[in-house]
Amino acid sequence: MGLSNEIVGGFIGRILFLIISNIMTSLLQGLTF
Repeated sequence: MGLSNEIVGGFIGRILFLIISNIMTSLLQGLTF
């Protein structure tokens, strides 16, 4: 149970990190244009 929670938590964290980095790059590109 604890191991699966650890894996799911890391997976969600990785997805959130990708989404946030995508939003940040989009905002930076929007600011330059």
